[in-house]
Amino acid sequence: MGSGPDPREFQAHGRTARRATDGLWPCTCRIRGRGLVARTPASQQRSRARCRRRDPARGPDAACLRARRRGALPRVDRFEGMTAGLAITGSQRAVGVAAWRDGRDVIAVNHLDPARDRDWLWPSIDEACRRAGVVASELSWIAVDIGPGGFSGLRTTIAAAQSIAMVHGLPCIAVPSALVAACSVWPDVAACAHASATCAHASGGGSGASLAGMSVSAHAVLAVKGATAWIATLERDEDGWRQCAASVIEWGRWAPRAGSLVLGDAHCPAALRESCEAHGATMVEPTWTGTGVMNAARRLWQDGQFVRPCALSPEYAREPEAVTLWRQRHGG
Repeated sequence: MGSGPDPREFQAHGRTARRATDGLWPCTCRIRGRGLVARTPASQQRSRARCRRRDPARGPDAACLRARRRGALPRVDRFEGMTAGLAITGSQRAVGVAAWRDGRDVIAVNHLDPARDRDWLWPSIDEACRRAGVVASELSWIAVDIGPGGFSGLRTTIAAAQSIAMVHGLPCIAVPSALVAACSVWPDVAACAHASATCAHASGGGSGASLAGMSVSAHAVLAVKGATAWIATLERDEDGWRQCAASVIEWGRWAPRAGSLVLGDAHCPAALRESCEAHGATMVEPTWTGTGVMNAARRLWQDGQFVRPCALSPEYAREPEAVTLWRQRHGG
């Protein structure tokens, strides 16, 4: 499986906690220890009694949990292969969810510029899973965009991923926003390159820019603030995109690779855009979609890059502003 925790470790808690709720996600959550623990609207005692009536072997009592952890109770291994996955993004203004099961297409529900007067995340999760025919017992993992991005969006989507993973005993895949952007825009970029090559060949003007010869490197410019920006370098091979490096640097002293793609949004300074064009790089407007998270997550899963739910945390380009203000006021 590669490096990382054994996903079978998640089953002991997940098999018992799953009986506490009937849906895909918990109704409410509370903080206990280092992670989110699911709760139902009913009291803990009533929940336990109800679970024991449904299935005594799987009720969330301590004896059953200890027996399952030491292997005394049989359990079905859901992690032999990739059965199904759920992917979430909300690090930017967009909200995207994708659900997938082996042998079927990825089903995505994306809201690229959603209104802020309603909740888009949970209804989108429900819709994507319903359309993909994915049920909670089939999930092998849950992936989430970890940023850099907006503070509220990151905290909300990561908390949602943690709560689902804790209830159903799932490992989590932390997907950097740069990878999400690259995987989201690549199909359109590849299609444009293919169309250009076809037109050039039909007009007799040569072979044009073919997919085989086009650049497979990219840079994502995120979280621009003043003279600095979070810049990630990515490479693409036959298995998809991977992130090679990322850090906050002075964009005025940075130059992209010739022929590469530069993913820069509306906040990208005009001077930086001009510099990229001067170095022969192509500027592309990034998007963040559930499909992008899903495609990036499937490669990370194959590489064994997954974590426990409590280990999920946002990736900030800089210290959160609230922390900075607190330090300034209190001299920390």
